[in-house]
Amino acid sequence: MKRNIWKTHPGNNTKKEKTTMSTRVSVLTVAVTVLAAIALLVPGAALALGTLAGTTVSNDATVDYKVGAVSQTQLTSNTVSFTVDAKVDFAITDAGGTWNTVTPGGATDTYYLTYQVSNSGNVGLDLALNAFQVPNGTDDFDQTLHASTFYVDANGDSLYDGGDTLVTFVDELEVGLSNTIFVVAAVINSPQPDGDIASIILNTTAYYNGATGGNAGDGGACTGIVVADSDGDNNGCDGMDWELADDGNTGDGIEGIAAAFVVSSADLTVTKTSSLVWDPINGSTNPIAIPGARISFTVEVANAASGATATDIIITDQLPSTLAFNSATITLTNTGGGAGSWSLTNGAGGCPEFGDACGWYDGTDSVIVNGITLDASDTATIIFTSNIK
Repeated sequence: MKRNIWKTHPGNNTKKEKTTMSTRVSVLTVAVTVLAAIALLVPGAALALGTLAGTTVSNDATVDYKVGAVSQTQLTSNTVSFTVDAKVDFAITDAGGTWNTVTPGGATDTYYLTYQVSNSGNVGLDLALNAFQVPNGTDDFDQTLHASTFYVDANGDSLYDGGDTLVTFVDELEVGLSNTIFVVAAVINSPQPDGDIASIILNTTAYYNGATGGNAGDGGACTGIVVADSDGDNNGCDGMDWELADDGNTGDGIEGIAAAFVVSSADLTVTKTSSLVWDPINGSTNPIAIPGARISFTVEVANAASGATATDIIITDQLPSTLAFNSATITLTNTGGGAGSWSLTNGAGGCPEFGDACGWYDGTDSVIVNGITLDASDTATIIFTSNIK
């Protein structure tokens, strides 16, 4: 993130004051320096730059001199004081990696994206939160957000769980600290191809941090977005000027970043082949496709190596009117650990089971096998025969 030095305000050469005020510094300044050092030891803390906003810095000058080799009483100048202005500098990052992999119909607590907001300025902030889809056409689908969208990682485990706190904004993000924010989405209950991506942008808007709790920007005279007013003197906030140094120094007090869900779904392909195995003239030697000939059909369903587990697979092969189902058995093989054959009846409830699978002929025109499960890289194959009418 781009960092910018404090701006020099007219009549107040900040850089010069910072380098020449070495004679006396207020007790408050020393205390602030110690607090800033302690903040660096806090887990998850961001680097705070400079003295806290609102700090009063005071100093004076002394003069020592002699008259006739006699030291005279030391002279002390008047004390000059100023208030350190506010530098609004914060960032938001994608803390969950490139994306979060989700499976349609999966566990509800897996549908979330992880972001981190950090305060690197010198003034505490409230940060309003707003999540929305990326523009249409830039990813594959829009993922609906949960009605309870934003949670703060209250227990610090970097996982969205029951220990986290539902929020609508980040309250009182103090200097040098960061918060992990979870944006929670609804479960995907519609068909979604493997590898599809849905991107969500989280925007954070900086507000003056007023009272703890309440709403973002509940700072009384400073209510509202922290932006400079028309004369550049936003001094209604505790008598301080406010300088926006957010990312890119755009000066709008808004930061945002996109993270994405990527769908891990079953990736099935189905292939059907046939071969002549017998005819009434040639038998099994070089059979040809004449009436009465027998044809073996093979239907193969495969799940890709990257595919999620597919369950409740039903294979239906509807025979044309020119074919008559021939065999009383259907053979099923499954590279995931299944193989078997069934003596068929004319109803789904009458066939014996092999594992969870069951196969039958419906008595009219269709061969059906159901109850198949395919993990990644698994293949299920069914084989049956029919005669040419």
